[in-house]
This record gives sequence, structure tokens and C-alpha cells, in this order.
Amino acid sequence: MRTPSATWCDRAGIAASTACAVHCAATPVLLALAPSLGLAAWNETWELALIVFVSVLAALTLAWGSYCHRRFRAWALLAPGLALVWGAVAFLPEGGPHRATMVLGGLLVAGAHGMNQRLTHRQRPCDGCA
Repeated sequence: MRTPSATWCDRAGIAASTACAVHCAATPVLLALAPSLGLAAWNETWELALIVFVSVLAALTLAWGSYCHRRFRAWALLAPGLALVWGAVAFLPEGGPHRATMVLGGLLVAGAHGMNQRLTHRQRPCDGCA
């Protein structure tokens, strides 16, 4: 069994990764509606800050979970998910392929958090994780 804070980190990671994927999918609609709603456009600095937050949270949470349950399957989702997200930011111009790659990467990161959470809940309590 994990500490409440470790479980919270996985849940926060799932929420942040899913929010990132939804944001990337909904950006064209939001940008079209923003002027009529009086909202400022999404700044690239905020996008980068969210990506850094999601990446650090995912790496730390999965590292702690792997320490507890001794399984590394969730990393098989996290590594390509983060590679897609960072690759899209670094190499793809704004547009359809960029958004699609970001959505897929965000969903893989959320899936990694979900798998990590399931693996840790199946694990019996240990001294370092309880």
C-alpha cells in the first residue's frame, strides 16, 4: 500500500496528462472562441511550463512506484509518451500533426500513471512505501 501522497501524485499525473491531451485537442476551438469570450490567447510559455510539470511529476511518481512494486512496465508507456510530447514541441510546427502528436503523448503519459497506480495498489505494503 502506498502513502496517500504517492496515490495523490498518480491521480494528479493522470489529471494533468489528460488535461494536456484535451487542451491539445481543443486548442483550435478555444482559439476561435477566445476573442469573443474576452480571453487571452494561450501563451507558449504556459504550454512549456505544463509540459515540464507533467514530465517531472511523471518521472518522480513512476520512480517511487517502481521502487515500491519493483515493476517497470509503466515506463514502457511513459518513455514514448514523453518522447512524443517533447518531440512535438521541439520539431513540429503548430498545426494538425503537432496537436495529434501531443494528444497521443499525453494519453500515453496518463496511461503510464494509471498503470503505475494499479501496480502499486496490487503490491503488499513494504517498509519503504507504506
